[in-house]
Parts: sequence; C-alpha cells; structure tokens
Amino acid sequence: MDLVAEVRRQFRGIPFKWAPFVSAGPMVLSAELGDEVRYASIRLLDLVHRAVLSLGGTPVARHRKLNLDPKLEVLYKDTAFEDRYAAVISRPDVVLTEEGWKFVELNACAGVGGPTWVHLFNDVWRRTLPSDLLQGLRLERPFEARNAMLRRVAKELEVDSRVAVIGCAEYMKLPTLRYYDVEIEEMRKAGIESEYFEPEQFVRAAAGNGPDSLFPLGLQRCVPQEWLENGRDLAPLEAIRNTGTTVLASQSSYQLSSKAVLAMLSVGQDWMTDDDRQFVERYVPWSRELVDSVVDFHGESWKLSQLVRAVQDRFVLKRTDSNRGNGVFMGSEMDPVAWRALLHDAFATGAWVVQERVTSRRIPVSLVEPGSGRVVETEAPTVFGPVIIDGELAGCMARFDVANGNDVISFDKAHVLMTSVAWSTQGRRAAL
Repeated sequence: MDLVAEVRRQFRGIPFKWAPFVSAGPMVLSAELGDEVRYASIRLLDLVHRAVLSLGGTPVARHRKLNLDPKLEVLYKDTAFEDRYAAVISRPDVVLTEEGWKFVELNACAGVGGPTWVHLFNDVWRRTLPSDLLQGLRLERPFEARNAMLRRVAKELEVDSRVAVIGCAEYMKLPTLRYYDVEIEEMRKAGIESEYFEPEQFVRAAAGNGPDSLFPLGLQRCVPQEWLENGRDLAPLEAIRNTGTTVLASQSSYQLSSKAVLAMLSVGQDWMTDDDRQFVERYVPWSRELVDSVVDFHGESWKLSQLVRAVQDRFVLKRTDSNRGNGVFMGSEMDPVAWRALLHDAFATGAWVVQERVTSRRIPVSLVEPGSGRVVETEAPTVFGPVIIDGELAGCMARFDVANGNDVISFDKAHVLMTSVAWSTQGRRAAL
C-alpha cells in the first residue's frame, strides 16, 4: 500500500504539514524505554496531583494560589468530583537526553493533543508496514483506553455511557469535523453513543430537547484558557455544566498543567519523601518560579535574578498558564537585551517559571518526500508526548525538528513534524 496515499486518506480534512517531508514510519524506541516513560509519567502525574491538592482545601483556593485567570473559577464543580477526575487524561512533554528522560511540562485535560494523532498515525502504520516488522512493534490504541475510562466513569456515576464531544472547530479553523469524527467513530464502534457539538450548539440542544435527550457525559475537547485567549465568552462552557451533563476532565485538570507545579516539585515540598525528591531530581529539570529569591543551582547559591541573566543560554522562560508552545522563550535563541526586558516584565507579573534547558538526543527518523516518494533517513531533536489515560500509557506522539542543528527543539511550527512512537519488542538492536 502506498504510504503517502494512506497518510492523505487518514488525515483528510485535518490540518497537516505536507512539506518538505512526512514521516515514513513510527519513531522506534526500545520496550525498556517505553516501560520507563510509562512508569515515570504515571508517577509524575501522581506527584503533580498531590502538589496541587496541597495548595488548599478547595479547587478555587488552589486556583488562586496558582495565579490562574479568575474568570475560570465559575467552571469548578464540587471538590470531590474535581479531585477524582482531574488526572484521567494527560500528556506530558518529555525529552530523551543523554542522561535519560526529562519531563519539561505536563498537560492535563480532555483537550490535550495526542490521542487523535496517535490513533491516526498508528492506523497508517498497521496498514502500510510489512507484517513481519509489525510483529516486533508495540503500537497502542488510545481510543480503546479512553473508551474504557468513559465506561468506568459512567458506571461510577450510575449514568448511561452516552458521550457528547464538545469541541472548538470554529476557533481552531478546522476545514471539516474529521478531527472529531474519528474519535466519535471509535466510540460508536465500542457501543458508546456519541455526537459532536460546539459549546453554544450543545446549550441550545439541551434547552430545546429536554432532559431525556441529554448526554450524561461530555468530553470537553476545548481548553477554557485558550477559549478566553481567543476572545470567547465562558458563558456556554458554564451553561453546559448547568444542564446536568458531567464534563470530563474536571476543570481542576488545568491546575495540573500549571508550569508552577513542576517548579514546586523541583524545589521540594514538606510532604515529599526522600524517594520522591530523588525521582524529581532524576526526571524533572531544575525549575523555579520567577520571584525575587535566593536559589541553589547545582551546588552554588545565587540570587535568581542574577542567575538567569548571567547564564542566559542555560534557561527557558515559561508563562505558567501557557499552551501550545506559546509563552515559551529560550534564552539561547534571544538577544541579551530582549531577554533582560522579558525577565523584567516576568518578574513583575509573578506568573512565570524558569527551567534549565535540556538537550535532546538526536533520534533516528524516517521521512518521505510526498512529491517524489524519496525516503530520507535522518536524526532529529524530539519532544515525546506519552498519552496517559486512567493511569495507563495509551500511546505516544513525537514532535521532531528536522531543521534544528543544536539539539534543542524550538517548536517553530515551520520546522516541526509529527509521528507516533512504536516500542520495539525485539530488544535494543532495533531501537534506541
């Protein structure tokens, strides 16, 4: 089967980067690395959740401690619900360095990118790769894991497993609804009734059709913070929660995504065990909230404001509530004058963190040129996105930068390509 034709078929109606190359196969890593990233992702998610819970007794109290947008407070439900369903879907961003896996961010909520892309790519590989090669690879099925989670939640809440997919095709400027249709199709195949709605459309349908027509569960595939940043009113998202539909994940999931939480863990908390601290030191880059303070950096005491100016190239500056690579600035890519101006403003707002830059190993990747069919074997700095659903690894995506020679992925959308990850079950000889 022609690989490029199959990619075009699978990604029809979905914004997809076709030039200069597309992936000719999955990124292949060893099963050992897959097992390790699974373990570390699940444990880190637990530590992040515990760190958030330590901030206060209610979701709103924690929200305010994290300096999140006050407008979002109307979206919280009761504390027990918020705590129980905050961590059901997540996707950390993790880099494979020469020292091993390093987690640079954690994204949690039903709107995280990952499941759809992994599903589509893995379907391409199952249809196009030789059977003998497929037998040596482990390719996860993210929607199977998510369907199982939805059934579990429906059983816990004692409701029917009927699910509304609440998306944002309009402000994402999607040419068609296929991005959402693929997940709805997988739910229907599994016997879960599902339908797509824009938020305003869902509220109108709920008001007009009566309670018997309501979907008991809703997957909120839009991120409220991004909704606000696109100039939208939160009223429809609040109204959905007043219809009787239970929206997943809980709004507290967004608290887990705050960059400030990784900084909390990096500093260390009173409730953390020695083993917790060693885990964080092993898997999380040195991170601190950007406030006037004295810090220990690799055994030396520094005033933080002096440190981030003195060794600019070693740090990345991140807004605590940023999404999609926005609000992320790499010191190594900035003019010193612009870096100092950015630091001045960031210190003043109190909503930024600084993180030690990590360097990716160059990961082997196969590419194909769509026009000619020419295959290119190369290596590229990569950010991996393990999809964690209900406490299990449900697939992994990879974003890699074929134009970057310094082994630090820049997230420049003009350069970055995507694929999924397969875990080799035949040992290290076939994979990293």
